[in-house]
Amino acid sequence: MSWIARIFFALVAVGAVVCGMVGFHAYLKDFPQYGSSFLDLGYYSLQLFVLDASPLQNADGLPLLLQIARFAAPIVTVYLIILATQALLLGRLQQARIAVMRRHSILCGPPELTRRLAEQISAEKGKVVVISPDPAKPSVRGRELHMIGDPRRPAVLARAGLARAREVITVGLDSVRNAEVAIAVDAVNQDKNTKVVCYAEAQDRGLFEAVIRQETGSEGRRVDLFSRHDRTAQGLLDHAPPAEPGAPVLVIGYAGLGRMLVDRLMRFWAEAEGAAESLRVLDLGLSGTALTARHSDPQGRITVTAADHDPAWLTSIDQLQVPAADGTPQVPERVYVCLDDDAQAIAVGNLALRLLAGHESTVVVAMAHSDSLGAAAVRREVDADESVAAPSPVRELEKAKLVLVSVIRTVYAIAAIRTGTNETLARAIHNTYLERESHSGAPSPSAVPWKDLRPYLQDSNREQAWDIAPKLASIGYTVIPATGPITPLAISDHDAEKLAEVEHRRWMAERMAKGWSYGAEYGKDSKVHPDLVPWAELPKDRRKIDRDFVLATPSQLAAAGLIMVRTR
Repeated sequence: MSWIARIFFALVAVGAVVCGMVGFHAYLKDFPQYGSSFLDLGYYSLQLFVLDASPLQNADGLPLLLQIARFAAPIVTVYLIILATQALLLGRLQQARIAVMRRHSILCGPPELTRRLAEQISAEKGKVVVISPDPAKPSVRGRELHMIGDPRRPAVLARAGLARAREVITVGLDSVRNAEVAIAVDAVNQDKNTKVVCYAEAQDRGLFEAVIRQETGSEGRRVDLFSRHDRTAQGLLDHAPPAEPGAPVLVIGYAGLGRMLVDRLMRFWAEAEGAAESLRVLDLGLSGTALTARHSDPQGRITVTAADHDPAWLTSIDQLQVPAADGTPQVPERVYVCLDDDAQAIAVGNLALRLLAGHESTVVVAMAHSDSLGAAAVRREVDADESVAAPSPVRELEKAKLVLVSVIRTVYAIAAIRTGTNETLARAIHNTYLERESHSGAPSPSAVPWKDLRPYLQDSNREQAWDIAPKLASIGYTVIPATGPITPLAISDHDAEKLAEVEHRRWMAERMAKGWSYGAEYGKDSKVHPDLVPWAELPKDRRKIDRDFVLATPSQLAAAGLIMVRTR
C-alpha cells in the first residue's frame, strides 16, 4: 500500500472518531442511562472500529455525523486487517522464496548503496536479498527481496539463506557495523560448514582485519575487506596515472583519500624503475615531517614535499609548483584533488585549471559523495585483459584539462567489489603458474590467460588464495595492507618445505571433494590425477611445483598490496 493510501485512511480514522464523538453527544441526550462525559464519548467512538458500540444496539434515528462515523470506522478496520494480512503473507512469501534461492547475493548497508548494487546484480540476472532494519522496505519484486532484520545477528543471516548464498556484501562508512556483519557471517559459515565470502567495507583495512581475526579466532575466514579510499586511489592511478616517468605530481588534500593516494603513488613509482620522481602534497596544517615519515623512499629516488596552505586560497601557479630533488620548481603534469566536500573540490579543481592554463596539465577531481557527477575510475584488476579507457575531460582551458571521477561509481561497482584482495591473489597465483609453464618445453593446456581459464581452475586458484593467510600463520606470519613501497620478505627453505606439504594436502582435499581420484595418467573427463598421493610418495619434480608456489607467495601478496609481518 502506498503512503498516500495510509495517510488517507489515517485521516478517515481521525474523522470517524471526531464525527462519532459529536454524533454520540447529540444522540445520547435522549438516553440518560449512558454516560456522556468526554471520555465516555471517546470510548463509544472507538468501539465503532470493532462494531461494538453499546449505545447503538438496536438504535434508529441516528444523527448524520454518527451515521458517517459508524460506517467509516469499520472501513478503516478492514483496511488495517488487509495490511496485517499482507504483511503476514509477505513474510511467508519471502521465507518461501528464500528457502529455494541459490547463489544469491545478500546486501547490507545504507539504502542508496544497496539499491545501486542490487540494480547491478539484477541486471546480470542475479538474485538479491537486502537486509534492512527499516520496516518500510520489505518487498518481493522481481529478483529482489527486502527483509527486515539486523544483519549483525547470525540468525537473521541464516534466515536470508546465507548457507546457500553466493556472497554477502556489507557497505557504508560504518566500519564497526560492517565488521560485526563479517563476524556474524563467519559464525554462520562455521556453524553450517559453508564457505560464503563476505565483502566488507572498512575505512582502515589493517585495523579491522586484526579486529575480525581476533573475534573469529580464524585466519581462514572468508572475509574480503576493502577501503573506499584505497579502491579509489588505485582506480585513479589506473584511470588517470602520471603520464610519463619523472612527471611532477601534486596532490591537493591529504586526509583520507589523499593519504591513500600518496601511498599508492609511492608504490606505483617504486615498481616502475626509471627517472627520479617528485611529489608535492598541499593541505592546510600539513606537516612536512609527518609526511616524509610515512612516505619515505628507501632508495631516495622519490622526492616528497609538503605545502602548508589552504586549498581554497590558491592565487598563483607558484603555489602549485612541485620542487624537484634539487629544489627546482616544476609545473605539475598531474594534479589530484582529494577533498571531502564535493563543491569545494570542484571549485579548487577549476581554480587549479585556470592557474595551469597553457600547460600540458590534467586536474583530476575525486567527487567523494556525488553519484551523478564524474566517471567511474575502472581498476585494471577488474578488467585486466582490457585496456583502461582514458578519462574524458569535462573542461579544457589552453591545453590544461579538468577531469571528474566519481568515488561512488568507482567503489560500488559490483565487478570492482568482487575483484577484491582474494581475486587479485588468485590471479597472481595463476600468473606464477604461467611464468613457470613459459619455461616448460610442453606447456600445460591450462597455461592460458585468466579470462580463458576453465571456471573450476579459477575456483581452485581462489581456494589456494584463501589458504595463504592460514598457512603463513602456521609459521608465525600475518598479512597486512602495505602503506608504501613493498620489499617482499623471503620464506626460508625450511618453512617453504613445510608449507609446500600443507599446500599439497589442501590441493588433494579440494580435488577429492570434487570427485577426483588417483590415476597413473591425467584425465580431465575421468577426473583422475597422478599427483593425488601422499607427500612422501610425490615425485621430487612435483614437490618442487608446490615449493615454487610457496616461495612466490611474498610477490603474490605484493601484487595485491599486502605484506607479511612476523608475529612470533
